[in-house]
Amino acid sequence: MGGRDYVRKGTNRATSDARQPGSTFKPIAVYAPALESGWNPFDLVKDEKQSYGSYSPRNYDGKYRGDVTMMEAVQFSYNAPAVWLLNQIGIDKGVQYSKLFGFENPKRELGIALGDIGASPLKMANAYSAFANQGIQMEPYLIEKMIDRHGEHIGKKQINYEQVITPQSAWYMTKMLEKVVKEGTGKRAQFNHPVVGKTGTTQAPKGHKGVRDAWFVGYTPHYTAAVWMGFDQVKEGHVMDTSGGNHPAKVFKYVMEKAHEDKPVLSFEKPSGVEELQPPAKLDSIQDLSAFVTLYRDLSVSVDLEFTPSSDERVGYTISRTDLVSGEQKVLADKVTRDQLVNGRGWVDKDVQLMGQYQYQVTVVNLQTGQVGSSSNSVTVLVSPDSPHFRREDQVDNEEYNDWLNDLIDQFNRELDQEEVPEEEEQGSEEESTEPNGSQTGEESPPAEETSGSNEEDNP
Repeated sequence: MGGRDYVRKGTNRATSDARQPGSTFKPIAVYAPALESGWNPFDLVKDEKQSYGSYSPRNYDGKYRGDVTMMEAVQFSYNAPAVWLLNQIGIDKGVQYSKLFGFENPKRELGIALGDIGASPLKMANAYSAFANQGIQMEPYLIEKMIDRHGEHIGKKQINYEQVITPQSAWYMTKMLEKVVKEGTGKRAQFNHPVVGKTGTTQAPKGHKGVRDAWFVGYTPHYTAAVWMGFDQVKEGHVMDTSGGNHPAKVFKYVMEKAHEDKPVLSFEKPSGVEELQPPAKLDSIQDLSAFVTLYRDLSVSVDLEFTPSSDERVGYTISRTDLVSGEQKVLADKVTRDQLVNGRGWVDKDVQLMGQYQYQVTVVNLQTGQVGSSSNSVTVLVSPDSPHFRREDQVDNEEYNDWLNDLIDQFNRELDQEEVPEEEEQGSEEESTEPNGSQTGEESPPAEETSGSNEEDNP
């Protein structure tokens, strides 16, 4: 079945497991197991160039973007995050779900993340049907029932099915695969019905430049289909210059358009009891950070920070301080929620010194994923009554304030005096040392050359 030269009872390429599915296998071996393990489509995964022993996966474009969401990794078919995530959840988990989806004897290797397994178009379509059917996978069949010449039913297919993933995971998978077709590598599969799916491309072996297998596997609210393009054997001239997002996606579109000609346009419906996928938290940087020096009733001082927090409870705040005198950097609060902020919009730093100078910044953080946003504007504060942002509590009356201020001035003057005394003593010591033989009669010192000569004798 299939091929340029069709031969009756020849090779059935729809059922032959001789093809490597490439990235179309990522949802089966990596992303579905991750969702089942509690990961969210907007959780961060690592898109970094790294090796796992002798295995070194690479992105097709040779670029690496650091932290990306699982959604983005699926959308643009990045390889490095898929392997990293499989390593995180465990190869055994990937093998377990590969078997649940109907693939026998998957290798216990990280390579299954990128489709290092034999697969057929039928098995791939059947596996993806579980995503379209609330996590339920049905056994594929061709004959539904048999009727004899008298119209009597003489046989009916007993449909076997299994719940391989939860409806929640299936819905999240549909939302991720929807992004692939709308804005990612599978845009050429779009037509006038909602479509979701995944592209896959397998490079030819060493010594052959080009593509061996190209795939698009996807579904609509009506049908699931898998398209494979390639050669039975790789040899001179038997490689392709295409990708899963090119010709296979176009074939998928052409066939599915024909199949949907008499079908109503339906939307993918979220199953009852399933949570909707929330968009990621916006990490808008804070631009209105301000600071005040406050004098309290007990005559202690603090630096009070104020800013406008996000209305999204998933956004947290890391508040940092730099001592501009000592250079010490300190995190005052790490990933605090809006409810933990003072009065819901600030923070109080009581660990400050009078006449100290400090710089503050607030960085927004996604509390669900740990993703760090941009830092706020920085504010610099001099802890002094002369600060333009100095204020005192209402309970501190004028008399108390004036006494405190006078004490502060007296303390400052005393510190100045203590700094000057050692300098005077040092000068006095130098004057005394210029007197000859310890004499303090005011007589002139010996001529410079004699003193110099004496020193030379002391140091032969």
